[in-house]
Amino acid sequence: SVPLVIAATVGLLLLGPDATTTAGRRAAPLPWRDRIAWLMAAIFGLQSLIYWSVLFWIAAILIDLGWSSAGAGAMAAAFQIASFAAVVATGPLASRFGSRRSQLAAVAAATTAAMLGMALAPQLAFAWVVLSGAALGAAFPLALTLPVDFGVDARDAGSKASLMLLVGSLLAAAGPPIVGF
Repeated sequence: SVPLVIAATVGLLLLGPDATTTAGRRAAPLPWRDRIAWLMAAIFGLQSLIYWSVLFWIAAILIDLGWSSAGAGAMAAAFQIASFAAVVATGPLASRFGSRRSQLAAVAAATTAAMLGMALAPQLAFAWVVLSGAALGAAFPLALTLPVDFGVDARDAGSKASLMLLVGSLLAAAGPPIVGF
């Protein structure tokens, strides 16, 4: 945390109170009253909260279910591999299949199925871990495109993205401690 606080302080001092964009305009304010921006923040935040919670806790949960440390670690690796593969594949595929709404609904349904599957049929853990990794991995780039999809112009998209990333990152950071508690 200390390096982050130092970097943020130096950055704020260098920018000063009259920070402008490279085009010479003031940055757009955060869209605090924009319902769509808040929905984007919720989508990004929930995706990130679940992703980081699974990543942080899947090995411990599996060990509690009787798995070896090596097996639980391999499952965490499988989650990461499935997630990475989905992130890479989603970009080229997203523009070819369905609407953003249907894509997000599909990854939400797959994530829900994976979480329920892990709770109700833990003997199929590998399938649930890979499904959740793939679904959450696909949800990440889909969520990141939302400000561009719904922004009126570049400035509006940037403003929406800023709120989405701020709120979403705070939600994501809260996930692992909440799940651990």
